[in-house]
Amino acid sequence: MPRLFDEHQLEKLLKAADVAEDAVADHFHHSSSHWDRIGLELVSGEHLAAHEMLPHVFAQVLCYLVQKEDVRPQDHYRICVQDHNILRALDGEARDIFFPLLVYVLTHELIHVVRFTRFLQLYQADPDRKEREEITVHGLTHEILNKRNLENMPLVLEFYGHHAQAHRWPRVVRT
Repeated sequence: MPRLFDEHQLEKLLKAADVAEDAVADHFHHSSSHWDRIGLELVSGEHLAAHEMLPHVFAQVLCYLVQKEDVRPQDHYRICVQDHNILRALDGEARDIFFPLLVYVLTHELIHVVRFTRFLQLYQADPDRKEREEITVHGLTHEILNKRNLENMPLVLEFYGHHAQAHRWPRVVRT
């Protein structure tokens, strides 16, 4: 059985989602109600379907086509946070990076959602295009969060910044 976030960690996940939503909304100049209109859901742990669980990423965005009554089908984005991978990665690490890591991961995934909904990137793309998109989104994530004054965020940005310079991304936060 994979490890799941406890109640305290789930509270931090929700707070991190608020911070990430605000940061991305500020950057892309849209209201916070934008997230409600586009069909977005944040799930983790026991709420993930078997096919939504992955062994080597911190989160992924999945897009489902949802049919509502008397309305044409619409995209519904589901950010699937992989509790087990985050907890495994933080084993033996200082717990004070848990919150900024969640903010980074969620900011990253929300940027993907914005780019998909604005047709700046296709959800269905070939592997080369997906790799270029990852580089772009990591860069935007770094730019957005570098402006925020969050405790221990520099440690997370340094980790991802190091990988960005080498263009060798870890298998984390991949869609």
